[in-house]
Amino acid sequence: MEKRVKRHIKASSHEFFAATQPGLEHLCLKELAGLGLAGEDARILAGGVAFSGRLPDLYKAALYMHTPNRLLMRIGAFTATDFVSLSAKVVKIAWELYLSASLPINIRVSSRKSRLYHSDAVAQRVEEAICERMGAVNPDWGKANEKDGVQEIFVRVQNDRFTISLDASGELLHKRGATSGKAKAPLRETLAASILHLCDWHEGLPLADPLCGSGSFSVEAAFYAKRVPPGLLHDFSFFYWPAFSVKTWEHLKKKAKEQERVFSSPLIFASDKDGPVCEALVERLGALNLKDVTSVIQKDFFALNPPCEQPGLVVINPPYGRRLMDEKKAMDLFANICKRLASRWQGWQFALLVPQKSWLSLAPPGQHKPAILHGGLKITPVIGKIE
Repeated sequence: MEKRVKRHIKASSHEFFAATQPGLEHLCLKELAGLGLAGEDARILAGGVAFSGRLPDLYKAALYMHTPNRLLMRIGAFTATDFVSLSAKVVKIAWELYLSASLPINIRVSSRKSRLYHSDAVAQRVEEAICERMGAVNPDWGKANEKDGVQEIFVRVQNDRFTISLDASGELLHKRGATSGKAKAPLRETLAASILHLCDWHEGLPLADPLCGSGSFSVEAAFYAKRVPPGLLHDFSFFYWPAFSVKTWEHLKKKAKEQERVFSSPLIFASDKDGPVCEALVERLGALNLKDVTSVIQKDFFALNPPCEQPGLVVINPPYGRRLMDEKKAMDLFANICKRLASRWQGWQFALLVPQKSWLSLAPPGQHKPAILHGGLKITPVIGKIE
């Protein structure tokens, strides 16, 4: 078995897929290219980027990338038009080379324009075929429990063409390993990282996050500035794969640690009027080893002036949505935020997330980026400079 795993999995090249927010795939491809992982066959697909490499390339992507929500490894593709054919082809996949007996499996199916359109029935046949194969080669199969998580298996059906992928991520990648549960409607860190990419923010430029909430912008900027990989504390599914190399993973982490920067004064300035929210953010930054680059204070935005003389980037995700306040109050607050920016933050670049098209006229003049989904709403990032 070890020889088979080494020959077919460790020594072979595989196709991977970095799933990201629709409309932001180009940022994901740019990030892959910066890591040297975007070969000639790397390509943008709907909802992400496909790229190929060996398992250490997957580890590197998982450790360093900020923008994907999930990483997948393709393990099978075939055509099936009936359940007999589907079961026969799934059984032929060498599941014993991919799956650990310690993790239960969960099948997730999406089907479009296929004769096998019933996703629950497809999932049942796939699971039965996997269990048939695994039970024949591994007597420990079926004794798994969920204490270490679940191995997700994604089955995509398009025009009777099946693509089967293993989830390499475990929990979604925006969960960086230390959480802050005090803020309402937090912005996903992967989305915050994408906004920073859109702004071309770099580690030499101060960043102000004056309505920080959970601190997604501040945390991502701190990761970038200190060169700390966002995947350092994440519990990835591939840790449990038969082919996983602890030695390779530890070597990658050691190299990352050698590149880490230490700051004698903060570059990132976070603030919020909510004291418990600020306390939770400070605790989270400490758990992630990001406190030296980040200052956190409790202060209302309308009493706040720019935190340093050098103009930088101010990022604002204003309160919106019925969970936080009614629409009229939210719009009035947004208008006042924009007025405060115009009167006190001259010379600063800005990134403002605008939740309603009708509010765009209230925002400072800037470039309107394509809308992105957040919390079920289409949010328009507006990026510019306050003259």
